Amino acid sequence: MRRPLEAIDWRLERANEHLSTLDRERKDFLARLDKKDRRVVGEFDRDTSEYVFRLNCEPPDPRLGLVVGEFAHHLRSALENLAWQLVLLRGGCPTIKTQFPIYESRERYQSSVWMLRGVSADDRAFIEAVQPFQYGDRAAHSYLVFLAWLNNVDKHRFAHVAAVHPHTSPIRVSYGSEGKDAGLFPWNPRFVRDVRKILRVSYASTEASDDRTELARVLIETSGPDPQMEVNADATVEVSLSDSEHGLTLIDLVHIRNIVAKIVEGFRPRFNI
Repeated sequence: MRRPLEAIDWRLERANEHLSTLDRERKDFLARLDKKDRRVVGEFDRDTSEYVFRLNCEPPDPRLGLVVGEFAHHLRSALENLAWQLVLLRGGCPTIKTQFPIYESRERYQSSVWMLRGVSADDRAFIEAVQPFQYGDRAAHSYLVFLAWLNNVDKHRFAHVAAVHPHTSPIRVSYGSEGKDAGLFPWNPRFVRDVRKILRVSYASTEASDDRTELARVLIETSGPDPQMEVNADATVEVSLSDSEHGLTLIDLVHIRNIVAKIVEGFRPRFNI
């Protein structure tokens, strides 16, 4: 006879396989990038008065986003399968509405208790204790919220695309006597010539940009005809496995896997396994 959590364990194992694939691809990409004279190069766009910084090589294989989608699918499905088994454990009959809720708001969670119909009170208490809203103002940045987002985007919007983003503690740039905020700039830029000040910093959108090597655009005020900027030759970058806003990395995916595994392990004794 199959164990109640057997398929859930299969999903966790498959998620681990996807993490291994992503880790191997990330290491291979960064190793290739280390061979370049400069990781990040820039050029002035006279049409927009922006200095554009790009990756000095081809970006990671965009199909890694499919691996991310499969990773998210198996972990999200593991939680859904767990809710189904919890209903069966108490002698109930799961329905198509049986789900494992993930909510940033206590109010929305409480209005969706129908998802857990047939789940015992003590099991529901455990599920409530791991909800993102328990983190208060940081709920939107919890790993369960990231998991739900990864899975929903992959199913309903588009495949995630592997890209690169700056990986360093950014410097807040300001200008003028009033200290106007120009944004966060990574890598500590150096003005080579004809650059008076930085006015604005913006980052490329992974899913919207036609140039996947583009990292950042810096609106500048020039002081001469040939503006030039540069960053350190070894400017630090990291492989991003989602969009530019979330910028989730491999370590984030590891944390997502760990929280799902912890939830499953928390329920395992209830099944006398």
